[in-house]
Amino acid sequence: VAQIYGQAIAQAKLAKAAELKNQWQSAVTHWRSALTAIRQVPPNSLFADKAKPLAILYFLSLGQSEKKLQVAIKQEAISGQLKKICQNSIKICDYYIGDNSIKITVVPDYIRQIRSSSLNAQDPSNYQMQIELLNHVAQLEKDLQRMSKITKKRIELYNVSGGLMSTYQ
Repeated sequence: VAQIYGQAIAQAKLAKAAELKNQWQSAVTHWRSALTAIRQVPPNSLFADKAKPLAILYFLSLGQSEKKLQVAIKQEAISGQLKKICQNSIKICDYYIGDNSIKITVVPDYIRQIRSSSLNAQDPSNYQMQIELLNHVAQLEKDLQRMSKITKKRIELYNVSGGLMSTYQ
């Protein structure tokens, strides 16, 4: 019985350490092991009085870690999609994923590229470049709008100076 109780305590310590490192899958695994072990302590043993409150604590901790794992999985999926949007043939933007919104800031090299392309497109002989530039900007806006709908988060698009250019909801 002491061995089972000790195993539960050890697993709980590993779970807490994983939480501190934001390693939610590991935390969930260790909380499950801790909960399974502490529930194996017989009710008539010397460790029963200590095990009962720990079983409740481990159960609640497991639930919290599972919620944080789900958030982390969603964040990872969002981050993957934003990487695709923000890294084209050149880097377009940097991003920060918050609880309720995603902040996207266009990078200076992208602005320079767009300005240069825009100036070149003003030449009447560069009709194709005008179309490509408009299509590129339209696709970027469509991608950001789609991300907002998928993630159910407001997307805020900022210029290099930190000024808000647009929001997508």
